[in-house]
Amino acid sequence: MGKFIFSNQKGQAIILTSAVCLLLLVMLALVADMGNLYLQKTKLQTAVDAAALAGAQSLPGSTANAQSAANQYMLNNGVATTATITFAESNSKIIVTVSQNVPTYFLRVIGTKTVAVGATATALNSGGGGGGA
Repeated sequence: MGKFIFSNQKGQAIILTSAVCLLLLVMLALVADMGNLYLQKTKLQTAVDAAALAGAQSLPGSTANAQSAANQYMLNNGVATTATITFAESNSKIIVTVSQNVPTYFLRVIGTKTVAVGATATALNSGGGGGGA
């Protein structure tokens, strides 16, 4: 009775090492996808911020010019998706909202091929001189 039940323990290190390596690989894949999503969200937010600021230059005078400028700045910053642009406070405030589907690399294994990433920016033209030419 002095013997252990599992007296032959050869090969356990290989099994444990394989399990840990698999876990680390899964974590690395998750970090890569989340990092890409964060990067795309940052790029999208930058484009939306620029679009809102560009559109606010034409306010409160011309919402059509403001919308055109905002869409042009979105395209200049690499965002091909059409933005939702609304105006508030007697057309002196512009609100730009965009949502894009970002493809994933490793989350496809569990069935997530794309993730929606969105950004919103608001700009207010409180000074005189708005209205554009």
